Amino acid sequence: MIETEHLKLIQPSMKYVEDLFQLHTNDEATRYTPLGRHEDIEDTTHYIQQWQQHWQDNQFGYFLIQPKDKDEVVGIMGYEYRTINDQRFLNLYYRLLPEYTGRNYAYEAISRIDEWMLSRDNETMHIVRTNIQNVPSIKLAQRLGFKRDKE
Repeated sequence: MIETEHLKLIQPSMKYVEDLFQLHTNDEATRYTPLGRHEDIEDTTHYIQQWQQHWQDNQFGYFLIQPKDKDEVVGIMGYEYRTINDQRFLNLYYRLLPEYTGRNYAYEAISRIDEWMLSRDNETMHIVRTNIQNVPSIKLAQRLGFKRDKE
């Protein structure tokens, strides 16, 4: 577990399958990634298993995001390996429930994850892939130091 001023970042767990299902079926949270919407709880279970496998294989992956004062998941963020055009990247993924946006949680969590990742893989290029219409995501990526590639 990693802690920030306001958050706990924990490894994926089936304990939070309902919270993650709610996150990944929320209309606002999935507006720009309709293919990422979970159709049923089995989808969420399958994704959790994949996230856990990435952790087992690489000793890092996506973190579940919890406010320090709650035992519920309000988001998911972190890096996993992705291969695009035969090149390996660390892909940054982030999603929060809409009622938790605007609180600086994503920036706070990802900044801490970035520090933590330095001791795990500081050579692979980090990327963020997002819908060009997802202005809040683009602004967050820019604030985190990512540069836009128009391709």
